Amino acid sequence: MHPIRGDGIKSRLTEQAELTLIVDMLAARDLSEDQIAIELTRRFYVDMDALNAVFENRRALRTQRQAPPQPIRAVA
Repeated sequence: MHPIRGDGIKSRLTEQAELTLIVDMLAARDLSEDQIAIELTRRFYVDMDALNAVFENRRALRTQRQAPPQPIRAVA
C-alpha cells in the first residue's frame, strides 16, 4: 500500500483492480472486511461502493468454491 504522501495528502483508491489487489493482500493477513475497510480509509480516500463491490465479489467466489460439484449426467 502506498503511504500518505509527504504533504499529508491521501491518495485516491477508486479503481476496482487496485482495490481487489489490496483487499487480497490484507485478507491474506487474516484481516476481516471491517478491519480492511478501516486500514484502507486511514491511508486512502476510498470509493466505498467499489470496496463493497470487491467484498461482494470475494464472497460470491467463496460461495462458488464451497458449493458441491454438480453430478455428471449420462449423455447418449
